[in-house]
Amino acid sequence: MKLEGFQIAYEFVLYIGVGIFLGYVLYQRYNQGIFVVLGFLLGVILAFLSIFRMIRRKSIK
Repeated sequence: MKLEGFQIAYEFVLYIGVGIFLGYVLYQRYNQGIFVVLGFLLGVILAFLSIFRMIRRKSIK
């Protein structure tokens, strides 16, 4: 149970971190701060989809 909670937190933070990083790279390239916000939102959406998929796999077993 403890390791599973760590996995959920790790995936959540990883997706959000990658989204912010990509948004920051695009911000540096195009000088538009909205890319950081879009990267964050994309990371949050992907993180929730990943957690939803993991819950769905657990309920099928």
